[in-house]
Amino acid sequence: MNMLLDFFKKQKKLKMIWAIQVGAKKSYLIGTSHIFSKNFQDSLNIYIKKVENVVLEGPHDIDKIQKVIEIGVKGNKSPLYDLIDKKVIDNMVKKFVYISLDRIIHTVRDFAEIHLTVYYKRQITDILKNYKHWLAFFSLWYEFLDILGWKNYMDMDAFHIAKNLNKNIYFLETIEEQIEAMEGIPAERILNFLKKIENWEDYIKIYEKTYLEGDLANLMEVTKDFPTRCESIIDKRDPILFQRMLPFIEKGNSVILLGITHIPGIIDRLTEAGFSVNTISERVF
Repeated sequence: MNMLLDFFKKQKKLKMIWAIQVGAKKSYLIGTSHIFSKNFQDSLNIYIKKVENVVLEGPHDIDKIQKVIEIGVKGNKSPLYDLIDKKVIDNMVKKFVYISLDRIIHTVRDFAEIHLTVYYKRQITDILKNYKHWLAFFSLWYEFLDILGWKNYMDMDAFHIAKNLNKNIYFLETIEEQIEAMEGIPAERILNFLKKIENWEDYIKIYEKTYLEGDLANLMEVTKDFPTRCESIIDKRDPILFQRMLPFIEKGNSVILLGITHIPGIIDRLTEAGFSVNTISERVF
């Protein structure tokens, strides 16, 4: 019963969604947070039921994810370990231990702290030494979010809902293209973000609130220093994503899901192309 109550508490109305219309043809654009503290399965289910086609950025099967990991841990590495101030590593260890201890009962915290410190020191050092810069960052960032209970993957949820509803599923990019984009994330942006480890909790609290409110303009301001807000991930991909999603928009009857920071550029292009783009405001449940 407690697990069921917890599930419903984490259900939220999706507000980062837009209706795209040309004539009588209508589709929906959803700005996803690839990982989030709450889930939007009810909202996703409602809109996916309305359409025939569900269009995602890239594939989500295990083989493709494994390929990302394999490429990120082999070949010509770009280790952050040689570039980062070791005090930053110490601060990261302390932060990971601190937020982990906050979820452990008081009677075993002293014992747990010793072991967690050893564990995170070894884990973080290994990641920074041996992973390519982009995989090192995502590994650390997702570990941080996981400790805080951010375990909901919107794109994956949409994929499984579409599959269960027998919808047509399409991908705008190959896994190779996505890896190439991640390779282009500047190591300097990652280093700068890692240095701000003390601010990560405040950052995600503001991000969470802004996303839930559907405040796209403020969210773009909040995320301006996030490592993926760079040319390789946004500026180079937006035009390609737009061109590849265009046939689905022109035919209508589709839901397109893109990372939220792509949405401003995509909306601008849709508007310039003559499509009507409007935020959805009606209640969905």
